[in-house]
Formats: sequence, structure tokens, C-alpha cells
Amino acid sequence: MAARSLLMLLLLIPAAPLMAADPPAFVAEPAPRITVSGSGEATAPAARANLTIGIETQGDTAAAAGAHAARLADAVTGALRGAGLPAADLKSTHLTINPQWVYDEHTHQRRRTGFQADTTLMIDTAGLDKLGTWVDAALNAGATNVSDPGFAPADETALRHLALARAMQNARGDAEVMAVAAGGTLGALLQVNTGEEPSLPRPVMRTFAAAAVAAAPPTNIVPGDIHLSATVTGVWRYIAGAGK
Repeated sequence: MAARSLLMLLLLIPAAPLMAADPPAFVAEPAPRITVSGSGEATAPAARANLTIGIETQGDTAAAAGAHAARLADAVTGALRGAGLPAADLKSTHLTINPQWVYDEHTHQRRRTGFQADTTLMIDTAGLDKLGTWVDAALNAGATNVSDPGFAPADETALRHLALARAMQNARGDAEVMAVAAGGTLGALLQVNTGEEPSLPRPVMRTFAAAAVAAAPPTNIVPGDIHLSATVTGVWRYIAGAGK
């Protein structure tokens, strides 16, 4: 009787449920997207120019080379101011003095022949119509080289913003066309990146030796427009089946 009661008790105890393995997580397909790059350009007239005027001198000693450079720098500076360059437009003067060496074939060693002084005058000006006059004045006063001028617009930030806005408009326009052509519509903007490459005009300009200036015609520098381009890459959500 006791054995029969035990058997009935065991039958009444529910069996423990089997542990089922977790079902695989559902991986949703990424929402369809449209990625488009667009470019835009903005143009503005040049408003400022910067250039450097170089003076090279030699001497048997560093002091002699430096003194010669100082005299020529004063002469060039005076000539520039006499030609109408505002004092505030002459930003800085830089001087370096280095020994000059030659290789001696007999001793197989370097031999110092003297010193060279390099003076650089840096000019930043809005007087674009007088650039050629100032270059000629500097060369006639003893300058030995002049860099090609670099030009800048009056407001480079505004020019960059305009190029970016045009690039974004072009990218979005292309994305909308692609979405409609695929049978849907363009959704929200998800991501945008930008890259921009300014293209500043640097006109080719002759570099004269001081001795050749007298026979050369006046230097003529014509500033060009400033062209600044920008590119953007936008990522938009694509809404399928909602196109017109």
C-alpha cells in the first residue's frame, strides 16, 4: 500500500520543463540609403596680395655680408615707400647669414669662401593696381628676386560658405532625382561630410636680376578672380514605394 501511494505521488509531481535554446536574434536589414557627392564653386575678385622681395649679398665675413644686406634692405625699403607703399603694408623683414663652401679637389675637404646674407621683405597689401610699380622699384634699388604674389578675397569665410552651400544643393538635388527614379522618395539626411580645395590664382611673373631691370619693360601684374571649390558627401534615407 505504501509503495502504491509513493507511485501515485511521483505521478502527481510535474516533470521539469526542458530548457529550450534561445532563438537566434533577428537581424534587421539596414534601412536603404542614398549616398551622393556634390561639388560647388564660388568666385570673388581678389582684394589683397602678398609677396616677398629677396635680397642676396655676399661678404668675406658674416659681418660684411650682413652690413651689405642691411644697406640694400634700407635702400629697397626706401624705394618702396617712395613708390607709395604704405608703411603698414611692409609686414616684416627676415635676415639669415650662412657660410659658403666649396669642395677642394686637392685636400678633399670643404673650404669656406665667404658668407651669404639673405634678406626677405614681406608685403601684404590691398594696392593691387601698384604691384608692378613696387616690384620694379624694389628691383631697381637692389633686390635680387621677387616671389609670385598670392591673392586673397575680401571675405574668404563668406566665399567658402557659398561654395559649401552650392555643393550641398547639388548633392541633394542629385539624391532626389535618384530616389524618384528608383520609385521612392528621399528621406531625412543622416550624415554629411565635406572637403574643400581652394584654388587661388598665382599669375606667372618674371623674376629679374637687378642688372637686367633697366632694359626690361615695366612689370605688369593683373590679379585674377579667386575660385574656391568645395565638395560634400551626403547620406539620405531612401523611402521605397512612395514616389510619384
